[in-house]
Amino acid sequence: MVFKEGVMAMLNIGDYVVRLSYNKDILFRITYISPNQIARLKGVSYRVIADAPISDLELSVGMRYTNEESSIMSTIEATVEKIMKKRAEIEKGKDPRFQKTGTVLHVDGDAFYLNLCLKYYKMLDIPAIGEHISESEQPKRIKYLLEKYAPDILVLTGHDALNKNYKTLYDISEYRNSQYFVESVKRARAIKPNMSELVIFAGACQSYFEEILAAGAD
Repeated sequence: MVFKEGVMAMLNIGDYVVRLSYNKDILFRITYISPNQIARLKGVSYRVIADAPISDLELSVGMRYTNEESSIMSTIEATVEKIMKKRAEIEKGKDPRFQKTGTVLHVDGDAFYLNLCLKYYKMLDIPAIGEHISESEQPKRIKYLLEKYAPDILVLTGHDALNKNYKTLYDISEYRNSQYFVESVKRARAIKPNMSELVIFAGACQSYFEEILAAGAD
């Protein structure tokens, strides 16, 4: 429970909150509350995981994004609109029989983000298949998914986090889910070693991108 302006309020799994100690910079959703009142949080706009004491959280009533995140989402919407307009101009007069867009297989540890991305793929007329699979399970399923869908582009994502008291940025154990993205990319490259046959985008906010790229991501 938290106290706000003298009123006691209960926080529950699924609630949207901001962290007071970080000046309410990111909007999170509570996914778990431990017996000692530590909440596990997933970012709503940023693909980041965090832990915070319940006492540091404030319920976000009716807020979809913080001020910073609202600016980012506006940029995304404007970029998508610009792409669509540019594509419409380019495609005028072209024979659609000779146009081909690669198929995307998007594997995501978060159903909310997956559905949001599928919406944008549809808006941009990009053929896409979505699979909601937790980060830790992605390496186990990647071979089956590639054989089933034979995509041209593979997107592997979800949430990640760098340990708050990390000692080095170059140790994969300092990251919550980067090891799973790395292993998934390695297994995908074992099947499709040629980058011209399969383009791979992988990782999340605060992922160990150097190691993911070294594993074979683009």
